[in-house]
Amino acid sequence: MPAVKNVRYVTKRELPTVDDALYAAEGLTADYEERLQVAAELSGLSLDEVRAAADAQAAEMAKKSTLRITSTIRSNTGSAVVVERRRTRSVAMPRSLTLA
Repeated sequence: MPAVKNVRYVTKRELPTVDDALYAAEGLTADYEERLQVAAELSGLSLDEVRAAADAQAAEMAKKSTLRITSTIRSNTGSAVVVERRRTRSVAMPRSLTLA
């Protein structure tokens, strides 16, 4: 049997980033101010720093989710778009092939 060596383990503790803390706080509470307080406690930052980061994160998400619709049709041409809904085809099975 091999000899057991003395092994020393060092645990490194890092605080979460502001984004990680905000994400974790989102699952804990629905109130926005409470989320900011929880995220500040988790990340070890002040409430004002977390609020600034949350506002920046919200602005970035708003940029990504903005829907832009542009039209190349000029208003004086009188063009119109008509959307028609087609019925789906239904396939009728003979009764002799149905399961039951």
